[in-house]
Amino acid sequence: MESYKKAQELKHDSELAAKMVFLQKKVDQLNEKRKDEVLSGLKNIGNSILGYFGMSLDNFQMNQNDNGSYNVQFKQ
Repeated sequence: MESYKKAQELKHDSELAAKMVFLQKKVDQLNEKRKDEVLSGLKNIGNSILGYFGMSLDNFQMNQNDNGSYNVQFKQ
């Protein structure tokens, strides 16, 4: 991506710009996939610890307040 950006700075080309858009979409998809994998792993770790207490992360619900903070509620 950095090479495409540098090339675009040197020479403005519509074909190059289209390739950059395509590549950026691919990068965004990869980042989203990685984020999902990390969050899934963290959830598994949390559930393994909470499992000793008969709970799961699914027992907790987070709601964002109007001021931007979060309210965490336990539900059974």
